[in-house]
Amino acid sequence: MEGVAVPLTYAIERNGKGVPYVLARVQWPDVSEYISPTQSTWTTNRYYFEFVYNSDGEWISPVEADRIAQSWGTTLD
Repeated sequence: MEGVAVPLTYAIERNGKGVPYVLARVQWPDVSEYISPTQSTWTTNRYYFEFVYNSDGEWISPVEADRIAQSWGTTLD
């Protein structure tokens, strides 16, 4: 659907202890990026288009995504 804005969405993947270790942001078809505790620079990876829809991804709010990003030394910008 041309002209329809798709919102930027966020998802995480947790380790076996329930701690997030990947934060992804996705906006079809332009944005598919991730960060982690050891990589605070947003990096493009088209895999995350699928990640947010498979059983590995857990949708989170922008507020929660911002809290996680800040705890890893970066921002959502």
